[in-house]
Amino acid sequence: YRMMEMVDTEVGTVFQAWENSRYADNTIFIFTADHGEMLMEHNETKKGGAMEAACRVPLLVIGPDIRAGICDTTQISGTTDVTATILDYASIEPMPEMHGTTSLRPALEADQERLKDYVVSESYYLPLSACKRTVYFDDLKVICDRHDHKFKVYNFMDDKYELNNLAESVAGQAAILKAESHLREWAKMHQPCDRILKAPRMLEGGSKMSV
Repeated sequence: YRMMEMVDTEVGTVFQAWENSRYADNTIFIFTADHGEMLMEHNETKKGGAMEAACRVPLLVIGPDIRAGICDTTQISGTTDVTATILDYASIEPMPEMHGTTSLRPALEADQERLKDYVVSESYYLPLSACKRTVYFDDLKVICDRHDHKFKVYNFMDDKYELNNLAESVAGQAAILKAESHLREWAKMHQPCDRILKAPRMLEGGSKMSV
């Protein structure tokens, strides 16, 4: 916690320097992170898991034309969308390899419907058989865990501590099927980069992953 206090102080120093500079009226300020920390939630440590404590990160954007004082909890996005947003504000076209990225600029400047239908998050471990993929859509997240060969389904809006795994329910099974569809589309966009996690895995009594 002392380290967090130190980071907060240093970020404040950078922010004040930007705010008082001649660049403040044509620059956007973005505060985010690449991962969180489990801190023993769900009896896990470190940063690489698929649970919210590890994979949900802050995204604070300040600048000209950006709505002030708004906390938008309706949008879902990934860190690659931050890159697309920066390029948009710089009037630079995204690289051809930036498949599935979305500029968040429309939602930053005005109230918008959800910009993305789904977001895929990946967690890599050694061995690679322990890797996980998580699909966010609607108010749900579906975790495909190759270590224990099972799925987990959570409502990330209503169950923020992820205590109620819906995978065995009818709604959970429907969510898994929908996640399969999103993953198929996602993997197709990312070929040939997507070579690692293709083997089907089954939830007992449920469906196969077909990615």
